[in-house]
Amino acid sequence: MALDRVYYTISLRVWHPSMKFQSIAKSISLAPVIGYSAGEIRTTPKGQVLPGVNPATFCVFELIERDVGFFTDGVEQLLPLLARHRELLSSIAATGGSSELYVGVFVDKSETTGFSVQADTMAALAELSIQLSVEIYLERTDD
Repeated sequence: MALDRVYYTISLRVWHPSMKFQSIAKSISLAPVIGYSAGEIRTTPKGQVLPGVNPATFCVFELIERDVGFFTDGVEQLLPLLARHRELLSSIAATGGSSELYVGVFVDKSETTGFSVQADTMAALAELSIQLSVEIYLERTDD
C-alpha cells in the first residue's frame, strides 16, 4: 500500500439529550463545523426550517482536516488534547450523551488497507469515554 495514496480525517462528534452545543463548544474552545441543540427548531444546513425540533444535541469538531498516512498515528497525537477535556467528556457520558472520534480513511480503490489500534490507545479512549468510529472510503484515481 502506497501511503501517499491513503489519507484520513478525524472529527470529534458529540451527542447529548439536553446539553446545548454552544456550551460544549465553549468548554473545549473549538468552533463546531456542525452544531444544533435539543429542542431547537430543525433546519437544513442552509437555514430552511424543517418540521419538528431536534430530538438531541449534536455537534462536530474537525480535529484533523486531512493527513497522509495511518490514522492511528493521528488518534495517538490527539490523546493529549482530548485528555485536557476529561471532565467534560465524562460529564457528557454520565448524563446520557456520547462522544466519538469519527475517522474517514480515503484509499485508492486499487489498494487494500487495514489498521491496528494499540491496546494503550484503546484504553486511553475508553478512559475518556470516547468511542472510535472508522469509515473507509474507496476512491477512484485516474492514473
